[in-house]
Amino acid sequence: MQKLKENGVFIHVGGANSQFYQTMLLGPLLSLFGKKKFIPFLQRPNQQDLVFINGLIEEGKVKPVMDRSYSLKEVPKAFQYFEKGHAQGKVIITIE
Repeated sequence: MQKLKENGVFIHVGGANSQFYQTMLLGPLLSLFGKKKFIPFLQRPNQQDLVFINGLIEEGKVKPVMDRSYSLKEVPKAFQYFEKGHAQGKVIITIE
C-alpha cells in the first residue's frame, strides 16, 4: 500500500460512493489540520483533459495505484471486492 507523502494532495476520482462521501466530509477537516490536502473531484472527461492527464502520466508526475487484478471470468468477485470499499487503488480486469 502506498501512503500520501508529506504535503501531498489526494484527489478522489470515482470509486465507491461511501469513499467519495468520506472524502467530501473528512477531507476538508484533514486539510485544515495537516499538510496533506484531500479533494473530491467530479468532472466529465473530454479529449483535451485525457491528453493532458496522459502527458502527466508519461512524465512520471502521476502514478496510478493498482490494488488487485482479476480475470474476466472473476468479474463478479472483483465487483464484490470493490463494492466493500476495501480497494486501495484500481481494481483491474484482465482479458486473456
